[in-house]
Amino acid sequence: MGRNFGIEVIAEGIENKEQYHKLAGQGVTMGQGWLFGKPMTAQALKATLSKQPSKYAS
Repeated sequence: MGRNFGIEVIAEGIENKEQYHKLAGQGVTMGQGWLFGKPMTAQALKATLSKQPSKYAS
């Protein structure tokens, strides 16, 4: 439905590759959930992002 309105759809709560592939097959291009990363504290997030390429640094 989102695509029909010209808006980007973001899937929330993707827990496994099967869900990811099904959503990707339906045109979902962005998502979040346990498949990509488990919940973490702000301090842990900062440490994780500091290890990423500079495009993620603030």
